[in-house]
Amino acid sequence: LDERLLLPARSDCLTIREEGASVVVRYEDDEFRFPRADVRLLPIVHTSVEELAAYLAGELRRELDAEGIGALAAIEIGVEESFGQQAIYRREG
Repeated sequence: LDERLLLPARSDCLTIREEGASVVVRYEDDEFRFPRADVRLLPIVHTSVEELAAYLAGELRRELDAEGIGALAAIEIGVEESFGQQAIYRREG
């Protein structure tokens, strides 16, 4: 995710489509085009720190399960947007 433009694939206010080597994003009357290699589409509605923390916890849980590591009491992930602006997501089990 580092050094990529994070886009919410399930956005309720953006229209996102892929055109060849580009990702095209439409918001109201504006349209933006980005190189596909610079974009990461995430299965979330908004790229808020709250949703990013929950997404990352889910991804970590799936990876741990795939490695056979399932006996965890909880996963807790914090995402900081800037100093003092963070979200912490805790997922039991």
